[in-house]
Amino acid sequence: MNESNEKKLVIVWLSVDKQAAIDMALLYARDSLINGWWNQIELILWGPSVESAAESEAVQQELALLQNLGVQIGICLACAVRYGVSQKLSDLGFEVRGMGEHLTDLLKSSSPVFVV
Repeated sequence: MNESNEKKLVIVWLSVDKQAAIDMALLYARDSLINGWWNQIELILWGPSVESAAESEAVQQELALLQNLGVQIGICLACAVRYGVSQKLSDLGFEVRGMGEHLTDLLKSSSPVFVV
């Protein structure tokens, strides 16, 4: 197993339920880094989660905190365009880009992918 991937977790947040994301996906990402459960966390926003991120100040605050802790956050460009929020999320400082090939590579790697 590749050492660089051994302690990396990828979280894909695709739920529309922003409170579940705050209480599970985002909380787990934060605690994982703080407690050293994982060396790296990558959070991918996909589907309706991009709209929740654009509309909810509470979610934006959590995402900014995660980003400051070192969580790599990527937002699906096609999803952001579909929901009309790509510019807003970019303006908030989040990386909005094509994620299909990247997610495929992650799924083929040894990093676990957790979907919420």
